[in-house]
Amino acid sequence: MEARFGLPTQVGTDQPPTGLLAQMLDHRTYGQFRPQPLAEDLLELLLAATFSTPSKSDLQQCSVVVVRDRAAAKGHRRVDPRDAVDGHGAVLPAVLRR
Repeated sequence: MEARFGLPTQVGTDQPPTGLLAQMLDHRTYGQFRPQPLAEDLLELLLAATFSTPSKSDLQQCSVVVVRDRAAAKGHRRVDPRDAVDGHGAVLPAVLRR
């Protein structure tokens, strides 16, 4: 758990996750950015779908930052899960580039 979220915890020390649960905690997603611009209407459609997912429709707070300047986007690439909101969850910025 600590390796996954970067926050000190005792969760999982008595009974470490195994099988599917361990696989889910170990999952990482890596992507590449396309050099072509993303159409504004497609961006709005993707964000509407994102905010309509079951885990999002329960009014959890969420924000998206759209960065179109490549130089500015470089400063947003690193996501540090130790940045937390009141110690309850990680702040994970989403960076979408054109």
